[in-house]
Amino acid sequence: MKTVLRWLGRSVYHGILPVEGGYPGAERFLEDLWRDAPARAALAHTAAAAVVLLSPLSRGRLKLFSGLSPEEQERVFTSLLVSPRYPVRLIAQL
Repeated sequence: MKTVLRWLGRSVYHGILPVEGGYPGAERFLEDLWRDAPARAALAHTAAAAVVLLSPLSRGRLKLFSGLSPEEQERVFTSLLVSPRYPVRLIAQL
């Protein structure tokens, strides 16, 4: 289960922050999260990551967030941040 959670977190970070070799602090942040955070916090973060990762599917796209072009990623992420639904905005901010 932890392997799946780590994959989800990494996929979203690499999709949102497509820096060559990944975002420098992301890997350490994720490792610290899964090691030190209460299980509920780590699970909530991973669930939020899954929502972002899968969000293009809810918009009729047959790709994950990390498979979109940078422009498409920005549009999808912006739409999450400005959603009229508070829980969606909160997930995107998480």
